[in-house]
Amino acid sequence: MLQAQLGRHAPGRPALRLYRAAPRPLRSIALWSRIKSDAATLGAAILGPRYLRVRLDDLGAAPAEVLHASAQFADVPDHRLAQAVAQIEAPPTLGRWRQQDPALLAALHAEAGAALDAFGYGR
Repeated sequence: MLQAQLGRHAPGRPALRLYRAAPRPLRSIALWSRIKSDAATLGAAILGPRYLRVRLDDLGAAPAEVLHASAQFADVPDHRLAQAVAQIEAPPTLGRWRQQDPALLAALHAEAGAALDAFGYGR
């Protein structure tokens, strides 16, 4: 999906156009890094203390805890969280990138290490 977005949005982003010839994983991580970083910066700038970042990985691993924390953050009663938690199922692809070849992981971290670290996906 990100590769299709790269093709769609790259004409307006000269920095992203450079990745058209790069291997697919590097194109994906470059776009992921840019989109996630831009969204986080914009969210924090516009929403300030009303901005809450929720990682899909955390939601998939601990839905009850993440939804409870989100409800508290938004000052929403959590009496219906059990229904929501029951609906959450982590996708089987979640975290698959961690199982990749070490050389590829090193290249991905070289490309997007700052964003990976900022979003809690350290080495």
